[in-house]
Amino acid sequence: MNGIETTKIFQERYPDLKVLILSMHDNREYISQLMFHGAKGYILKDVSVEEMVSAIRTVADGATYICRAATETLFRHGETMEPVESKLTRREEAILSRVAKGLSSKAISNELNISVRTVETHRQNIKSKLDLNTTAELTKYAYDQQLL
Repeated sequence: MNGIETTKIFQERYPDLKVLILSMHDNREYISQLMFHGAKGYILKDVSVEEMVSAIRTVADGATYICRAATETLFRHGETMEPVESKLTRREEAILSRVAKGLSSKAISNELNISVRTVETHRQNIKSKLDLNTTAELTKYAYDQQLL
């Protein structure tokens, strides 16, 4: 099983788990697939100890961290990336459907028995994956996908 498959399984079984990838692979498709499937961070094995600690703290705090070299690989000037499949995880779909019904993050967290911060992180991930910015856009997407 590779890192992509492992990350996907972790996120399906443990949606609150924060995965930080430590890898030797500096490949755009590999990095983007890992991030798509739920990794919250990606660092290469040659980063400094200080950067590794910073990445761990950043991901533990609920933010995303991608080391500079991996970021440069993802966004090389003049190259375009093939779009990544925009399917949401089951947890993201559950949160999106509740957002579309008008529930607050606090109400969603109470209903799903997760923290408000986790709900907010999922909301940001959903917006990022779907390239949407507003609650209205999220609601329309949920309606179009029959998630209501």
